[in-house]
Amino acid sequence: MGSQKLLQILKCILNEQPLSDCSIAPEDWQHLIWLAKRHNIMGMLGCTLPLLSEQQMPPQKERDSLRRQAMAMAMVNSNQIHELGRIQDAFEQQGIWNMPLKGCTTRQLYPLPDMRTMNDLDILCKPSQQRQIRKIMSQLGYADFQEGRKHDVYSKKPYIRIEMHREMVPARSPFSKYYRDIWNRCMPMSGCRYNCQLSATDAFVYNLVHLAEHLEEGGVGIRFITDVYAFDNSPTVDREQLHSTLESLGLWQLYCNVSALAQQWFSLNPPTLEQSQAQLIERFGHFVLAGGLFGSAETGSALAVQKEGRVRYFLKACFPGYREMCSMYSWLEKWPFLLPWSWFLRGVRSLLYRRKSIKKQFHVSATGDVQKGNEIRQLYHDIGYDR
Repeated sequence: MGSQKLLQILKCILNEQPLSDCSIAPEDWQHLIWLAKRHNIMGMLGCTLPLLSEQQMPPQKERDSLRRQAMAMAMVNSNQIHELGRIQDAFEQQGIWNMPLKGCTTRQLYPLPDMRTMNDLDILCKPSQQRQIRKIMSQLGYADFQEGRKHDVYSKKPYIRIEMHREMVPARSPFSKYYRDIWNRCMPMSGCRYNCQLSATDAFVYNLVHLAEHLEEGGVGIRFITDVYAFDNSPTVDREQLHSTLESLGLWQLYCNVSALAQQWFSLNPPTLEQSQAQLIERFGHFVLAGGLFGSAETGSALAVQKEGRVRYFLKACFPGYREMCSMYSWLEKWPFLLPWSWFLRGVRSLLYRRKSIKKQFHVSATGDVQKGNEIRQLYHDIGYDR
């Protein structure tokens, strides 16, 4: 019941409608705030306070908590955008190719950008420029650096975290071929040469590719669905290009079902669905609501073990393929026979800096529920995601 009230609130604020028709009672707020935190949409819920009637207002304790968190998130958002500007200014001056991804661009599609909060800033850069990037980031005050499997992480206390991606998707991804020449397809930002951006259509495609990746890793939460709704309402998306691209990537059916869920949840005039599709969208909706922002660790474990088997999953986590290792160690492309040495280097660094990740791999391989994985995989098949 609480999730339905949260969806009702989101429908109003995403469509800039008054909240007068939302049946919110003071006793609902504790659960509403819990759900919003779980799905990382406190930015959207925080926007409701000025729009509520006295009868809808949360009790004083929840009201103060919501107001504090809304102010804190607005401050974080402001600082994130300020830091992005500083980084891009430095990159442009020193010839570093870069392109903001995910929330950096999606937030502009919301009625208020602060509705769409970001855990971190995602920026795509060229692997060959990583050494220069480290030097520049250090000069900008990013003392904390962590080399990762898919991206490097730069942190600045108390809450700024930058993920510098080497590739749009991992080398093992079925979408890696599509993104191999992304630097030839992106566009320079106004007045820039090295600061780049995706077209609105390509940004939407990447949003859906990212959604598909997270389905595989454990699921998606409400914010993924609000992002799709925001893109669906953007006049800058080329619908014909979107259709043809998603068809070529095998994601068209998945998009249709995710979009149908977004419309059922948030549209003021949702289309009528056939009974079979309505039942499927309801199943998918329950799955989304049951998890958090990225689904659940239990779902991720079940899917991983169901797909790979316990032993093979663990071995692949410990010894990634050649293309994936090349994204971490660019010298492998010149000397591929050093692949075992790159595994050794990665293992040492993981033991020194990524022990939590190693512990997670052990946990996944030991606890994954194959039967649950089969059930989730069937749902994925039904909504158009087969991988």
